[in-house]
Amino acid sequence: MAKREALPEETVTASRVIYEGRKANLRVDTVRLRNGRTSEREILEHGDVAAVVPLDDDGCIIMVEQYRLAAEGVMLEIPAGMIDAGESAEDGAQRELAEETGMHAESLVKLADFYVSPGISTEVIHVFLAEGLQPAEASADDDEDIVVRKVPLSTAVLMAERGEFNDAKTVIGVLLAARSQRLLR
Repeated sequence: MAKREALPEETVTASRVIYEGRKANLRVDTVRLRNGRTSEREILEHGDVAAVVPLDDDGCIIMVEQYRLAAEGVMLEIPAGMIDAGESAEDGAQRELAEETGMHAESLVKLADFYVSPGISTEVIHVFLAEGLQPAEASADDDEDIVVRKVPLSTAVLMAERGEFNDAKTVIGVLLAARSQRLLR
């Protein structure tokens, strides 16, 4: 992702990992600010994620519904998951699409790249529009309990506008997909 250079960067003077997990690490960096003072930054190290807005020939988004412990509830989302080491964002998008929906896309178009929470996390989400959907072998991860739902794109736009999606990647993906289909200007 491109960085803006309006302000000088903070200089990291020390760094320590305080937690190493299966999917994320937490580190504390000591930084020197441009005014010469020092401060600490807590950084959640998380790999990049591929997210997909699978749009079928009927104009419906293939979405996934699953319980999210951190959000303490069931969420309706676009399919997404971590990009594996050595895997491109596009390959990760195709793999996640197959794992979570049992579909493969003939075409993927990049809609956006964005930081989830740039003040604290390294995670970047790469969002793709997937079209030309064909059945593929599904093999969901062992720790996922997913229900697949079809939602007309126009309905998903209304849901996003009414605040019915509590997930940023889904709001962004739905609205950018609608814009690419000329439903939004």
